[in-house]
Amino acid sequence: MKPIPLVSGWNLLPFANFLRDIGAPVERWLAESRIPPGVLEAPDQPVPFEWALDFTERAAREEGADTLGIDVGRRTAAESLGSFGTALARCVTFYDRMETCRRLLSRVNNRETMWLEVDGSTARVHADLAGVKHPGLRHSDDFTLMLILEALGRAAGAGWKPDAIRLPGTRSQRFARDELFLGVRIDYGAPDLAVVFSRELLSRPLPGLAGPRATRCRTGVPVEIPPLASDFVGSLESTIEAMLFAGCPTIHDLADAAHTTPRTLQRRLAECGTSLRQVVDRARFRLADEYLRDPSASVTGIALELGYSDSTAFSRAFRRMAGVAPSTYRAQQLDA
Repeated sequence: MKPIPLVSGWNLLPFANFLRDIGAPVERWLAESRIPPGVLEAPDQPVPFEWALDFTERAAREEGADTLGIDVGRRTAAESLGSFGTALARCVTFYDRMETCRRLLSRVNNRETMWLEVDGSTARVHADLAGVKHPGLRHSDDFTLMLILEALGRAAGAGWKPDAIRLPGTRSQRFARDELFLGVRIDYGAPDLAVVFSRELLSRPLPGLAGPRATRCRTGVPVEIPPLASDFVGSLESTIEAMLFAGCPTIHDLADAAHTTPRTLQRRLAECGTSLRQVVDRARFRLADEYLRDPSASVTGIALELGYSDSTAFSRAFRRMAGVAPSTYRAQQLDA
């Protein structure tokens, strides 16, 4: 069973910021898409990719913004996307940047791949979201496209345009009124997103950002990118963590997130040598470990935050994982 598609909150943050700037009801749409309200304050946290796509599609539909991904991408530089962006900011050529993307992209989106193809004097950069199907995917593709074009434009200089763009899906008018795409051949129905350009751009120096976008980059911060789960059980645990803000998810909630049935979910977990209870316990324990390191957080408050009915139920479950009560565990960690 493939992992549940996950995406870092950094990929969601530019869309939320753009929508807030135009006065859109971002918090309501986040809630309707089941996205934890704290993910924008702690964007290293992963969320199911389908929830992020639901959020962008909901916003685009209600705002009548078919060009949402283009508009957000136009004012965003990939260098601003957390630690992943910090790694990109250190790249000296576009080729270096693509190699860094290829190596690190799975840490911010566990289903997206990006690669280069070179054929004579022509180069192509490809991006693919294998197996992801959702109406909001076009906004994600458009956002990725704009980030690629922005970096290539910096390497090429003012006035540059790609030789061609290849897009999945059917023909759309969302590029027709945009000056950036005037005169550019756009082919639809492609198996993945691709940008075609001159090979010589690969080795050109990639100038740093200037202006307001540069202030949002963290080029001096060490690059530490926690990996997203690449296996089914790990991705299920991450999904549970994201769901806990609304109470402990049921097996029906989790089967729905995994696009399967409760019985198949239980069978798959058994094949992996675990059970739903164990997976839920591990997800809760990871968050409990984080919360207990905050001396100001009460055990009762943590219990409710993790979806337990009371502190007694939390303590009983915590003992199964750690062998000690939450208060004892907290004292040990704070004294370490």
